[in-house]
Amino acid sequence: MASSAGNSTDCGTGLSTHVSLTPVSTVPFAPQAFFSMSIALPRTCNALLFALLSIALVLLLVLRSVLNAALVFAPLFLTAIFVLAIAVVIGMPLNMANILVVPLIFGLGVDNGIHVVERFLHNKDFASFMRSSTPRAILLSSMTTLGAFASLSLSPHQGTASIGVLLSIAVVLLLVFTVFLLPILLGIAHPARKVVADDLSQS
Repeated sequence: MASSAGNSTDCGTGLSTHVSLTPVSTVPFAPQAFFSMSIALPRTCNALLFALLSIALVLLLVLRSVLNAALVFAPLFLTAIFVLAIAVVIGMPLNMANILVVPLIFGLGVDNGIHVVERFLHNKDFASFMRSSTPRAILLSSMTTLGAFASLSLSPHQGTASIGVLLSIAVVLLLVFTVFLLPILLGIAHPARKVVADDLSQS
């Protein structure tokens, strides 16, 4: 802390007034930010746990299969891990704003996972799945979502911009993992049935 003092004369009374100028505190903001993150991180983990339990319950009710519900989670967890790793590589640490990206990944990606599972179980074949309308629909919906989140990266606010960058990366990874990886896992878990014509020829 530094202070400066000076003398001034009141024009009305002619009395000398002592003026003391003290600068504003220069304590850095980093300890306060660290304290805030120490509070926000456990709360975010609690929110993530609640989101995972809620999503798992919905998946079990819709798909009626523990295996299929677990497979839907595979692209979500991979995307979350890759996004956190990329954030470290590009030097974008988690803050009070972009830490919300992790729970949002699971909310954004679970619906496409359900569509892929339902379509694949209907087709029972990776090639037939890729020729269906589901991959194109997921691509178009992901592109519109990507455009919305990419616009946030242009924000002058650093926290909002980091949310836009990380969510844009997350949408791309969700698209790749859901359309390409999830059907492969489903093909391993549910081998294709034999063609009916083959069964009829053997009878």
